[in-house]
Amino acid sequence: MAIQKDYVWYVAYGSNMNMERFMYYIKGGFYPLIGQSYTGCTDKSDPVDSWPFKIPFERYFGLSYTRWGQGGVAFIDPQVKGSTLGRAYLVTRQQYEEIKRQEGPQYNVDIDLGLFHGNPAMTFTSNHRVPGMHEPSPLYRFVFDQGVEQTHDLERIKGNSGAMF
Repeated sequence: MAIQKDYVWYVAYGSNMNMERFMYYIKGGFYPLIGQSYTGCTDKSDPVDSWPFKIPFERYFGLSYTRWGQGGVAFIDPQVKGSTLGRAYLVTRQQYEEIKRQEGPQYNVDIDLGLFHGNPAMTFTSNHRVPGMHEPSPLYRFVFDQGVEQTHDLERIKGNSGAMF
């Protein structure tokens, strides 16, 4: 795939690995599981493609209370090497910025993950390790686990070609 300058791979590693959940950031609407409305992106186009992706850093669950209820949500610690399963979505650069904005102020730093299938791969996290490491709420864990299962299914369909770093 040739480099498309308007596109980046947004690499999700938490609840956004779940395609249904992620699409609320693109399309907008009321997400009934947490009772929250999303504006969506200006460009409501579906992602061009999606692949499994291994992030070379540790994932952890921080915060103690979120819109998901009592419990942590996923963050990446770029200071700690690891291997975290993620799901890369090929979206426009503008969509990426709007997704990040909708995620909230705690996700305030971009992580450049290099080129992937010819386009920049990016994710975001907190600019410091978020205190209060807590297990996710049952609802977040349910959506997260569905996303992990979907991403493993995608691995089986597409194989690991280019998905590992």
